[in-house]
Amino acid sequence: MESFLKRKFKKLKAVKTVSVRETKNLAFVFAEILRPGDVVALTGDLGAGKTHFVKGAAKFFGISGKQIVSPTFSLVKSHKGRGVEVFHFDFYRLKGIEELEKTGYRDFLLEADSIVFVEWPEIVRETWDDFTHAVKIEHTGGNSRAITIYGKSGK
Repeated sequence: MESFLKRKFKKLKAVKTVSVRETKNLAFVFAEILRPGDVVALTGDLGAGKTHFVKGAAKFFGISGKQIVSPTFSLVKSHKGRGVEVFHFDFYRLKGIEELEKTGYRDFLLEADSIVFVEWPEIVRETWDDFTHAVKIEHTGGNSRAITIYGKSGK
């Protein structure tokens, strides 16, 4: 995934957070730059804070964080927000592109007013060209995280 980030994206911001609240606040600010059609890759180990990041971003669009839960078993969750629909995917349990295509993934990308977040994008390499942004979250001990935000080169 690291080579993918360096090849396809430019680093926009690197931040250290020391609490879940700070991680969510960073995501809220990040969401200000998102536009319908954007697809955000979220990378990080289990428990790194990917879903908390989505909660913070969703709040920017008027979606309660209580509605946002990891879609590990359902694969995708949909949330109506102010002016956009947020689709939250989790590729963790997928075995490949064929299984993902059965979810209607490509149809979600075509929704006119959608923003898509994808946890575990490294599992389905065939989707990598879909991403306009990437967020790498590294657990650095306790509630501390090193978060790097990338934008697609040329964007």
